[in-house]
Formats: sequence, structure tokens, C-alpha cells
Amino acid sequence: MVGMKKLITLIGATSLSVSPVMAVVSCKYIDTIQKSIDNKLAEVMASTSNYFKGAILANSEGYNGPSVDKYISKLKVKDMTNKVNDSSQMSKLFDTFFNTTQANTYMNNDVYSKAEFDNPVQENEMSKLINTLQKAYNEIYKLVGINFDPTLWNTALPLLLSSLSEKNILSVQKIMPKISKLLSIMKDVKVPNYKELIKMGIKTNQDLKIYFSYQLSLFAANLFDIKLDEEFDFNIEHEDINLDYYYYNSSVWTKIFKKINNKENNSKVSFTGESLALLINALFGINWYIQNFTTDEYDLNSEDMLDDNHIFSIDKTNLEVIADINKSQISEKIIDATNIDGLLQFFYDLFSGEPDKNSYKLLRTLKILFQVDDDITTGNKNLNFDKKVLKIESKTMDFKLGEWSSNGKKENGAMNTFLSSTLDGIIKAYTASFDPDGGIMDFLNKIGMGSEQLGGVASGVISSIFTGIDMDNFFATLIEQVKGSLNNALKWSFIKNNEKLVEQIKNIMIKAEELEPKILHLVNSEGSFTNKFLGYLVNTDIRKLMKILGLENSLPIELPKISLKQIIDIQITKEIKLSDILRLGTKGLSYLVALLGKGVAPKIVNIADAFNDVSLFLDDDFKIINGSSTPVKMTELFENNSNLIINDNGKEYTYVLALATKLSDKKNTGIKVTIPGGNGKNGLSKNRDLNSRQAAKWMMGLGVELENGQIDWNQFRAGTILSSISTLWNDETGKLITGILGGINDILKALADMFDDKQNKSYLEDLNYIHFNTKLISYTNFRNGKSDSQVTYNINYKNGSINNNYTVKLVLPGTKENENNAKYEILEFKLNK
Repeated sequence: MVGMKKLITLIGATSLSVSPVMAVVSCKYIDTIQKSIDNKLAEVMASTSNYFKGAILANSEGYNGPSVDKYISKLKVKDMTNKVNDSSQMSKLFDTFFNTTQANTYMNNDVYSKAEFDNPVQENEMSKLINTLQKAYNEIYKLVGINFDPTLWNTALPLLLSSLSEKNILSVQKIMPKISKLLSIMKDVKVPNYKELIKMGIKTNQDLKIYFSYQLSLFAANLFDIKLDEEFDFNIEHEDINLDYYYYNSSVWTKIFKKINNKENNSKVSFTGESLALLINALFGINWYIQNFTTDEYDLNSEDMLDDNHIFSIDKTNLEVIADINKSQISEKIIDATNIDGLLQFFYDLFSGEPDKNSYKLLRTLKILFQVDDDITTGNKNLNFDKKVLKIESKTMDFKLGEWSSNGKKENGAMNTFLSSTLDGIIKAYTASFDPDGGIMDFLNKIGMGSEQLGGVASGVISSIFTGIDMDNFFATLIEQVKGSLNNALKWSFIKNNEKLVEQIKNIMIKAEELEPKILHLVNSEGSFTNKFLGYLVNTDIRKLMKILGLENSLPIELPKISLKQIIDIQITKEIKLSDILRLGTKGLSYLVALLGKGVAPKIVNIADAFNDVSLFLDDDFKIINGSSTPVKMTELFENNSNLIINDNGKEYTYVLALATKLSDKKNTGIKVTIPGGNGKNGLSKNRDLNSRQAAKWMMGLGVELENGQIDWNQFRAGTILSSISTLWNDETGKLITGILGGINDILKALADMFDDKQNKSYLEDLNYIHFNTKLISYTNFRNGKSDSQVTYNINYKNGSINNNYTVKLVLPGTKENENNAKYEILEFKLNK
């Protein structure tokens, strides 16, 4: 029975017939033991031989073996063998077959230590720099990655201060006022989180669309100092929230342009911190909305996109997907994420490296925001002036505004309601001189000929251009159809009898005819100005673009025949493209902006102000004493760097960070500092003498005086540098900081992987299984489970002129009763010379 168990162990451990890591063998193999053994021996050779390929390439190709081993371990079985459906990790496969502790030790001590296998990793300066940065960052992350703990800083601060040079300090002090000035305008910036949005009544993505549009309305009103009578309330029941917002935003823009048109008012644009906060809110709302379209469900590969109207789904049109998303609940994961990936999605798609010759994926963000209707596919003849804008018939007063007249009041691209209602409000403002109470325009709107329809048509044109679709037919037939409508208008009874009106219409027709050649030139130009122009710019070689734009002779050098897309996809190394670096840079920008938008900016301003605070040194009770009574001047402490000395009306002082650094210097251990106190000044009940190290900590913000007069050095004191920094880890920003720091670490790791040529270089060509052959030499004892079993086989590597042979000898240790966990160990691996 023990022998049978041993046999099952052998066969099971080497079976790859189902999965290389999940092989199961039943007792029925007992009936054909030898055949089963032969089959499984062949498979165990094919699988375990992969473990030695790093050493083989080290010997045969001159690679660093352990680097190849690390690369192999990250691959999938289908990458290394002809088992195309097996997605198991090679590392898991090795762990199934081998006692990996023994095998790794053997390879390191008995193989890679030999001259024929020992190839050092070639130094890569960029990789070395990135790895150094990553190690340094890891040390910083230990201090601040999770929280900003005063207990840790009680130990770490002296070490940090002693490591700072005066040059470093001067750089910090120079930049802090600039940070304070730059970010002070962001003091009101704090975008809402998921729970706050829900509390506001924003529950669906339709609500979210109206939310960011509403923030744009408030932003515009704030710019022109318009006081709004009421807010848009998301918590009340809306029969049609889109329509309710339409009329709200229209009224906002009517007020804005009435103020602009009133010459007695000196209307000025005033961009304030509040304006910025409202704009940031709107941009984050747009960001969240767009991210709903880039989830796995809707993130198609460009090759799977059927046409411009099936960018997000094979089965549903874009507008159907928009309708589905608008009905769905807002996502907490998206709202509370620390990124603005939605706003930057165009750049992610540009830098993706994915083939996208029709620019479907590149322009998908524009469709999310601006698509008007389904007539957007290439070559669509429905996209014309008569159908979409206006068609005038010859019968008096017989005309029809086009399909775009309802734009803004139906479900389509996210910006259309805002654009259409804005234009409606502007038209109403300009007609207020003869329609002060809006009655005329209300009547015209009811019969389909008013500002709402005109705003819809105008926004339809604007949005369609922004959507980045084929508008060749629209512009090619534009003048012809406009002239057709105007000719019909000339037949209207009240026009044809009015010479002045006839003359005006004919003048318009003449100007249209003059414009026609220019429009047709744009349509027929190589430049594709009316058909996915952004996509054309990206995919057309630069020399042709310069020629089309008439700039071919304006540059001092001849440009190469290469497109922007090709430049982005340029290989920096064998495995790294410029697009890889650009994507990482975009991700870093996404983190940074998200951090500032979610309430970090005011805290950074407080930090900068704490660094710039010199009030302590202006107190007459502040003293620096050497020994028992010798006063020390600032100039004496900073004798080699007068740039750190501030001279203000004869009084000399410095910055807190600069003095704390000096006091942490071992040569200044004999110095004492008097910190002014009394009535809570500087956190002290009275003046207090501290030694140099204590004073450094106190000035930076470590230490709180307790009621008994003792100092607790494991607390931060409010209003100080360290206390201000610690507030970054409070509240929601604490979660953001932790997420950001983790994200930065991921970026550094990705960069390190990119630039590590040896670790990330693709060895797949040399690792191709066609270069390797295995041949069984011998095996012993597959029947007695109490004894060891051995397998010896040969690996041949043939690649071009290289033809080397290697011997592998493995042992499967004997097992005891009821044990079934034996794994192979390496007895020998050698080059056959």
C-alpha cells in the first residue's frame, strides 16, 4: 500500500494533463503503471526543465542568471510552453514540483558560483538612480506613510536635522513663501466626498451630471459677482431634474448678460478663491462622471469598437450606454478615489500605445461630454443643415427648426444641457430690450421657434464639432442648403414685397457664396479639418501637418517623417516606450491635483506659514547662551552662511528650521536656549531654559508643557511646523495622503522595473521552447515508496550557432506512512563539456 501511495505521489507531482499546479491522478493508473510512468516522466522533464533555463541562458547567452530566473517566475505557463490555455504562474508551478528552498540554495551556491554561470548584472545608471530614490523614499514612507506620529519623530527629528545642509535649508526657506502665495487662493477648495454628495441629494450619475453643471453655473455667477436668489436643490423631488436645471442655468446666464449689457454697470470679471473652489468642484464632478465610462464593463479595446457610435459597447450605442450610466447610482469607489483620471483620460488614451487608427478610443472622452445624437458614424449623410439646424420651405412661414433644436433637453452628452441652457439665457438677455418680461420669448418657445430651440441648434453645432466626428457632409452641403432655404424665404409673401428684406437676404446669400470655396477647401483639404481633426493631428506625420498649415519653411531644421503618435510610441529601451513614461507622469499629475482638490492646499499653506514664522526670535526674552552666561549671536552660529541671517532694523535672527538644525549639531551641545513663556506664550507658563537638543525639538513643535510643569516630548504643539505637517494626516486628507504616498511608491517601483534592463528585458525570444529539448537518461525506484526516487535527464539548448547540453539529476525523497507531500530536490545540474 505504501508503494502505491508513493507511485501516486510521483505521478501526481509530475502531472500536467489538467493544470501544472492542480494535477490529480486516480488509482486507475495502477493498471498501466509503466505507460503512466513514461508519460509523466516526459511531462516532469518538460516542466522542471524550465527551472534551469535562467542558468542555461547565463551560460549560453551571457545573461545574469538570477535576473532571468526572476523574469521566468513572473511569466505564465503558456508563455514558456506550448500549453496555450494554461495561465498558471511559473512560480506556482515551480513550488508544486520543487522543494524551492533546497533548489534555490543549490542554484545560488553550486551553480551561479561557478565561472561558466556567473555573469554579473550590468549597471544601468538610470536604474541605479531610480532604485536609490526608491530606497530613500521607503525610509521616508516608514516615517510618514501611515501617520505622522510624534513618538517616532521624537527619535527621528534630531537625525533628520543633523543631516540637513545649510544649502538645503536655504532652498526650503526660499520656496515656502512661494508655496504660501501660490496656494493661498486655494484656501476654499475642498471637493465633497461620497457621503457629502449623498447628503446633498446627489444619488445617481444623472444627479452627478447636474451637480457639475450647477457648479459651473455658480462659478460663472461668482466671476461676475451675480447674487443668485436661490440654490438648486437636489433634495426635493424633481419630475425631470435635467429640465429643472435647464431653466435654472438659463436664468443665471440671463442675469449675467443683462449685467454685461448694462453700460451703467462697470461689470468686471473677478477670479477669487471662491471662484476657484467652484471651478474645482465642477472639474471633479466631470472627472467622476467620465470615470463611469472607463470601468471594465465599458472599457473596450479599440479593435473591438465597431464604429463611432459603439465606443463603449458592442451591443449598445453610445447614447444607450449614457442612459444606463445616468440611471445607476454614484460610485463611492470613484468619488473617494485619489485621482483625476477621468479628466486626464484623453491623455491616457493618447499615451496608451494601443493601435487606434480610427481614433475611436482617443476621442471617447469627447463623446461622453458632447455627443448630441446617433448620427455620428463616418460618412453619415443625415448630418446636414436641413435636417439638424433649419429647413425653410417656399410657403409663407413654412419652416422647421432641425433635430438639434431639442438639444439640452434630452439624454445625451453630459455638457449639452449646460451649453444649450447657457445659450438660451444669453439670447433672452439680448432680447430683453424689447421683451423685458420674457413673454414674447415664452410664446415663441411654446411654438418651437424661440430661444430654447435656437440655443439647442447652436449648442448642437458646437457640441458636434467638439465631439470629434465626421462632419464632412454637414459642411460640404452647408452653403448649398443655406442658400436653398434663403431662396425659399424670398418667396414668402411678406418678404418678396419688402425690398429692404429682399436686399438683406440676397446680401447674406452673396456672403455665403463667397464663404463656400473656403469651407469646401477645408472639407477637401488633406488636413481633415472637418473629420476627427484631433485624431488626424495625432496620426499624421509632422512634415505633412506643417505643410498643410503653411509652416514648412518656418523651422530651422527638416522635421522627420513621423507622427505625434509614433513619437509617443518611440522605444527608449528594448522594453520601454516614451508612452510608458508619459503615462506614469500623467498618473503623478493625477495624484497631485486630486490631493490639492480634496482639501490639502490650505494645510500646505499653514505648513509654509509655520516655516516662515520668526515671531519667536523677535521676543526680547529669547536668548542663546553658550556655557553658563556667554550670549551667542546668530552671526556666530551661521558664520559660513550669512544668507540664513535676516537683518531687520538692526535685529538679527534666522528661520526656525535653520536654528533647529544648528542646535542639533554635536559641536553646539554646550548651548542653552531661553524660550519665552508666560500666559501661554509659546506654550509655556514661564520662560524656560532648554539644552540645544531640547530647544531644537521645541522650536520645531515637539513637546507640550503639562499642568505639573513637566514636558511631554511625545506630543506636537499647535501652530508649529511639525504640528502643521501632522494635520495632513487628519480627517479625510489623512486617507488621501496614505493613498498618495502608496501610489508614489508604486510609480517609483514601476519606474525601477522599467529601467532595470536585466530584470524587465524580454528574454522570451531566447526562452522560446523551440530552442530547448529534453531527453530522459535514467530513472530509478518508482515502486518502493519508502526509498528515494531519482530522475536524470539531458537538456539541449540550440539557438543559432550555440548548441549546448546540460545534465539534470533530481531526487524525490522517500515518504513515511500517510505522507504525501514529497517534492523534488536537485542533486546535480551541470554543463556537459
